[in-house]
Amino acid sequence: MTEICKTCRKEFNFGIWMSPQFENEKVLLFCSEKCKNEYIDMKLTRIKVNYPDYYKKIKDEKMEFYSKTQPSGKLKNAKLTKNLTKEELEALYQIVREYQENKPDERYEDYDDFEEQIDKRLIISILKKINKELPKEIKEEIDKDFLRKKYHHYNNDIDEKAYRVLEKAFDQLKTVEISYFNMDSAEFKKRNLDIYYKSRKYTIGYCHLRKSIRKFWTSRIASAKLTTDNYKIPLNFNKNDY
Repeated sequence: MTEICKTCRKEFNFGIWMSPQFENEKVLLFCSEKCKNEYIDMKLTRIKVNYPDYYKKIKDEKMEFYSKTQPSGKLKNAKLTKNLTKEELEALYQIVREYQENKPDERYEDYDDFEEQIDKRLIISILKKINKELPKEIKEEIDKDFLRKKYHHYNNDIDEKAYRVLEKAFDQLKTVEISYFNMDSAEFKKRNLDIYYKSRKYTIGYCHLRKSIRKFWTSRIASAKLTTDNYKIPLNFNKNDY
């Protein structure tokens, strides 16, 4: 079923939804995480400009709640991870990784007013300490699950830099080297690709690795690099065959 993105108004089949924030509001649908964040930023800016008193009230209440729930002093020489079971370490690692993955973009300043952000360096430091106690195989499996979630086609979160390279490769009929995410292994594999068709949903072309025409989810292309090799699109190519 085709939907319309709330932010860019483009049609899409797979995207992100956000629950209604007000009584008369419907479920909000977005084609990408970028459009979702832009909508949140726009909405908060509108509240800040049109309802400054309400904006200040929400912000003050949030900060008051945060100050009450934080410890008054720093824990010195605490070895918290030493006292945790393997299952507790695994859960803690998942919680911190979840925060790291969903941390709002730093350029959305108004969003930060409502969400007390944890410094990026502190998150990395916490993860490093947990890693020392967490079994390697468990950590790797958790990281793979996060990658599978990130590159699931339902999110359709396109890497814009990679997509610009795909467009350039297609326009110039140049072979492109892509890094493609494999859902089964949760690993990235490099492939050389002659693009015959591309959209923000699918990319179809001749895969030099498999030596056949293949169809790829565009959102799973993590990076792309133009090569100097040229190619021609077969006259009998039909995108509907794939």
